[in-house]
Amino acid sequence: MELPHDSNGDLDWNTLGKILTAHILGEVLHAKFVDWKYGRIGRDITVDTSWQFAYEKNDVMVLKKSFPDSPLCAFMGRGVIELPLEEVSLFIADISHREQWDKHLVNIEVLQELSSTDFLARMHYRVRKCVIRFERDAVYYERACHVDDKFVMTALSVDLPKYPPIPGLMRAQILSGSGWVLEPYDGSSHTTLVTYLAHFDPKGLPTIVVNQVMQRQIMAISCIRDLLAPSLPPSPSPQSTRRLKKSKKRGKGSTSSLPHIQFLDSNAENSGEGEAAPYAASSGNGTTDTTARFEDPVSVYAFIHSSSQT
Repeated sequence: MELPHDSNGDLDWNTLGKILTAHILGEVLHAKFVDWKYGRIGRDITVDTSWQFAYEKNDVMVLKKSFPDSPLCAFMGRGVIELPLEEVSLFIADISHREQWDKHLVNIEVLQELSSTDFLARMHYRVRKCVIRFERDAVYYERACHVDDKFVMTALSVDLPKYPPIPGLMRAQILSGSGWVLEPYDGSSHTTLVTYLAHFDPKGLPTIVVNQVMQRQIMAISCIRDLLAPSLPPSPSPQSTRRLKKSKKRGKGSTSSLPHIQFLDSNAENSGEGEAAPYAASSGNGTTDTTARFEDPVSVYAFIHSSSQT
């Protein structure tokens, strides 16, 4: 994706954080409309997404998304941890804990604190499993923040000349849409639904190897559950719960549609008030369409959520 810049030509980290936050919330909302039984989007829902159910392992539901212009897939894991959101989010956001749940991580260091929620970091990791052996580094931007009742942590690789690759290592890319979304599960303040998205390009490796590594990475949800609540039995994944109770949100006669998210650049059409709005979302039921534009991703998410409930 093209990174936003301010009027001085410098990277606009605040705007980048807003875009990434809105993006990952949109991806999670899209995935909620996947038809788990048939592994596809419900036929009565119009949505611009390719998320499909892949499999379930260790009470983590795994989804896969394909892209028409790339052989690399994005993977999403969803699982439940029977602990309050605050406790789980503090553990995941603390980089000193990451080596405990990311078994490929060799070292991680914060390069620059940009704000109370944003920073730049360098990650050095090594994968050695069976015939899969490689070592990479990555420099990335990360934001961690709260949006409504959710905790969102998202990341994206950035290429900055003052942070060259570690000598002898190839520079990998963390792609847009990577990160975490934590939210209360079924309205409980003591149980957290954890969603982890991995979209990564290690560079120089066969596609099949990259996709296998990403699928293993998603299982970090299971590892974190074991670290935080080792004495508790594994909680059912959202899919397992769906097997036990019928969903009341969707029926054969449903005409609800999922809105699309569109990010506009500085030259986009005006919001109607004489100022360019950086975000836009639209929804429709096949005969009518509604489009709105917003200045921040929180408003976008509120619009999406309200549209999906109608």
